Amino acid sequence: MSLTVCQQDVLNKTLNGKNVLISGSAGTGKSFLTRHIIHQLKLQKGPNNVGVVSPTGIAAANINGTTIHAWGGIGIGDGDATALIKKARGNRLAFTRWKTARVLIIDEVSMLDGELFNKLEKIAQSIRSNSRPFGGIQLILVGDFYQLPPVTVTDAGFCFESDAWNAANIEKCELTEVIRQQNDTEFISILNSIRIGHCTTETENALAKCHVSVKPPPSDGIVPTKLYCINRDVDRENELFLERLPGERVLFKAIDVFNASTPASAESKLVDMLNKKTHQVLPIKIGAQVMLTKNMADFSLVNGSRGIVTDFAEKGAPIVRFANGVVMQMERAETEQKFMNSKCTRSQYPLKLAWAITIHKSQGATLERVEVQVSGAFAAGQTYVALSRCTKLDGLWISGDKISQRHIFTDPKVVNFYCV
Repeated sequence: MSLTVCQQDVLNKTLNGKNVLISGSAGTGKSFLTRHIIHQLKLQKGPNNVGVVSPTGIAAANINGTTIHAWGGIGIGDGDATALIKKARGNRLAFTRWKTARVLIIDEVSMLDGELFNKLEKIAQSIRSNSRPFGGIQLILVGDFYQLPPVTVTDAGFCFESDAWNAANIEKCELTEVIRQQNDTEFISILNSIRIGHCTTETENALAKCHVSVKPPPSDGIVPTKLYCINRDVDRENELFLERLPGERVLFKAIDVFNASTPASAESKLVDMLNKKTHQVLPIKIGAQVMLTKNMADFSLVNGSRGIVTDFAEKGAPIVRFANGVVMQMERAETEQKFMNSKCTRSQYPLKLAWAITIHKSQGATLERVEVQVSGAFAAGQTYVALSRCTKLDGLWISGDKISQRHIFTDPKVVNFYCV
């Protein structure tokens, strides 16, 4: 897939050294563009001079990066700026990263609160002995503030409210061409309306047709992935449905291979990072609902494609029938994770159980079939994120409450930020 004109314009700005925020509604190709930018900037600046981070491990895994906490050497990020500067200076590898970085790319920046953003700038200025914004590091920020907010919004609020943000002269670049739902204009209209906090009568009526009380389940047996607001509902759902299936569980254990220079102290860190990308132990039964976790273009399958395990091959590999009709004996895929000068390569089947995931963990994902349950929605953007994971209205089911205006939350500060 090639870049759109708008995406190419943003890429050019980043290559010319501008501080930018890459934003836009869900499905406009922010992650796709970010990967292009990372590749081009590493060629331009050198791979060790480009930091690629995100506030959460799952989001970081999507861009093959690390958490901002690990990259910056700040632990969990508590304490004041002075304490975090001391902590970062005491971490030799983090100190070197701060010292040599020319660009810092932060994905899902909407999940980073303003207080921590200010602290990060003070660390950069101190370690680099440079009073310019972020110590002279170019900032490329990616995210949609209409999506999920920081887990804890402190007195400093969103990062766009912080002193560090205001000093950095960050140019807002909003992507407008929807890629994920590009062939479904009705769904695009619904999502654009809900994104900014509006749920019209037309939107309510269209979504009511997706309710499980009137919309039959798929006829091929591949059920939609359920999106829940909280973890315990997800864990209960996946465990419940796996346990209900007849037969014994087959446990597929990952094979991890570390490079020769990996010290024992780094092995557990690498394993933790890999566990956010792929299972260390994958439990499967015949009949299990699964999701593909890699792209397989030759078979018209993508990360997020849904399927069902139909059998196990002679040597034990799961056989999966996907929603597009492809039936495949799965092969292990290699996932590489680097941490400083260490590396681990994991071999595991690129599958995960897909009866349910949290809305929070779904942010950034593209799913073919989704069942949304937003009765317990409690955060701004939560309903919007859940609905916009889906590629088309045909692939959307709604359970629990029918979606109405009371399930749609937006933060007035976010609305004002995009209007200015």
